[in-house]
Amino acid sequence: MYNKNVRYGSSYSEYVNKIKFKEDIKIVTIVVGIKYKDGIVLASDSQSIIGDNRAKETEVKKIKEFPKIYNNLFFNFGGSGEKPLLKRAEEELIERCKNNIKITKLRDYADICEDVVDFMANRYVIKKYIKLGILKVDDLDDEINLPKWRKESASLKYDFLSAVLIKNGNKDEFELYRVTPEGFAEPIEKYSYVGSGWGFAQYLLSSLYTKNIGMVEAINIGLTTIKEVKKIEPNCGGDTEISILTKSGFLPNKKKIEFIKNFENNISPYLKNELKKIKNYMKVFKENNKNQLI
Repeated sequence: MYNKNVRYGSSYSEYVNKIKFKEDIKIVTIVVGIKYKDGIVLASDSQSIIGDNRAKETEVKKIKEFPKIYNNLFFNFGGSGEKPLLKRAEEELIERCKNNIKITKLRDYADICEDVVDFMANRYVIKKYIKLGILKVDDLDDEINLPKWRKESASLKYDFLSAVLIKNGNKDEFELYRVTPEGFAEPIEKYSYVGSGWGFAQYLLSSLYTKNIGMVEAINIGLTTIKEVKKIEPNCGGDTEISILTKSGFLPNKKKIEFIKNFENNISPYLKNELKKIKNYMKVFKENNKNQLI
């Protein structure tokens, strides 16, 4: 339930402070994941930044679907961060899943995601620093120095959300994970978000999400969140895309396009009412903080 004094102003305020103190926000995008009773929805914008001149690129596909890597495994990948790192992480995830036919439970898939993070850290941080002479191999066995290099590995600017379905006869399992450069694949209970629009996304999702929602409501919450974040966050933009994982697999593109096209007509009265309250509060908040948002 909406509470303008407690829950939802905090993340928004924190993000405004990042802008106020001119903190460089390089991870440009917004991807959200929402669990519903029988599946998971991912939604994102499609804008990215090219090079140091910060040129905007739209029509960038942020969410990739991989149905039936083999008969029982379905997963998607919604990334935030530098495009080359995301592409390399995606390639490594696909390759490891294809080569591992023993993925029979959710933890197996999560372990592979974490192995991908370790691979990225080793290839693009550890090996590079060893080659440059900044790091010695012996440091990796040093309990004092190792945390330092793990922190350096976490400086790689990417993270991603992944929804996975493992079909095991009558015991199908699905989960939403957030995978970070620190090396964790965190299972998500309700919803999650990555990217420069995270503060606004948290603000919206914490108000709009309710327990035991169905697929249509989850889709509408995801699409609404992306739409509203794009209005406020300059680093997010372009078209909205979604991925819908059900117990049968991914919904086809034709069905997803219909949801995006018609979602404003399908929003429930509850969602409309909550969104109206949020918009009124955000209007006041932006007016009170307009100097920081310039």
